[in-house]
Amino acid sequence: MSVPDGVFIIVVECADCGKELNRSKPLTSREYTQAIITQPLCTARCPNGCRSTASDCNANVRTRWEREDGTFISREQD
Repeated sequence: MSVPDGVFIIVVECADCGKELNRSKPLTSREYTQAIITQPLCTARCPNGCRSTASDCNANVRTRWEREDGTFISREQD
């Protein structure tokens, strides 16, 4: 997955149930690396009791990218 042009938002979802767990502020490609590195530490566990936990840095998540207006860009492959 390549970093999108312009401003975008990274949305973190539970890989089991699809619940949105975290949403970044609007980012540019320059801010992408910092957001991806800090995402596991800033995302709470799934309130539905799924497998993502703080002890495994929320490894059971997937991300999608969208524009500020909610237009879908792409999703991390499962």
